[in-house]
Amino acid sequence: MISCDGFRFEYQFKTPTPNIDRLLTSGTEAHRGLVPVFPTLTLPNHYSLATGLYPVSHGIPLWLTVTNHGLKAAAYYWPGSEAKKGNWTCPPKLCPKFVYNNLTSFEERMSKAYGPDDPRISDAVAHVDRTIGRLIQGLEKKGIFNDVHIILLGDHGMVGLCDNKVVYLEDLAPWVAIPESWVQTHTPLLTIRPTTNVSSADVVAKMKLGLSSGRVENGEYLKVYLREELPDRFVYKGNDLRLGDSDSRTSGGGVYGGAEENREASVWRATWL
Repeated sequence: MISCDGFRFEYQFKTPTPNIDRLLTSGTEAHRGLVPVFPTLTLPNHYSLATGLYPVSHGIPLWLTVTNHGLKAAAYYWPGSEAKKGNWTCPPKLCPKFVYNNLTSFEERMSKAYGPDDPRISDAVAHVDRTIGRLIQGLEKKGIFNDVHIILLGDHGMVGLCDNKVVYLEDLAPWVAIPESWVQTHTPLLTIRPTTNVSSADVVAKMKLGLSSGRVENGEYLKVYLREELPDRFVYKGNDLRLGDSDSRTSGGGVYGGAEENREASVWRATWL
């Protein structure tokens, strides 16, 4: 499985991709792309790919399942797999049956730097295609190309930001002060966990009051929920240990939660073939 971080569905149509096309003609694809899980972030979606579960109930990842069955596994650059390692050498007796390696995605860096509609994205897609070509050549050289199943996918799509939808939490100060220590995550999903002596319901009620007052710039774009109020389509409630008490998101392209308005929209779908 090859995951190209942020590889939005239709990226592969921006420029000729002969090597990706070769995989497609000898296999199959999700014709409308892969629908990501909520929140449409890299790590939750990769854990869902590895476990088959929604983020609210992520369990034991695939590599632990492998080791539990007496096989060797290796993970590199994955939260929870941190360990100091001097080099890349793998002694033959320790070579794993399952390997995970996460390297910085070239096309994701391009998308974040320039936006998904910038012409330079075509260069990034071409770079991915050349990399796939090198893989195919290597497998053919070893005579195993026809014996290897290759899955090429993205974890989520991407949308450009809109400055006209920026919301500053400081603007809510007349209604409620939100200390930085309460903010667990802020991009693209704003997650708030107040201290135990503060009512989360009260904080959310005051945020809603401020946002609907017309006195908070762009306040109409920010939607705030208690965890139990989240729409069922998000599949994001029911686990107190994994989730914060309140979540906020903006409509597409905003600073907080641009990925959250509709994860099934085409701009958030990813490539899968």
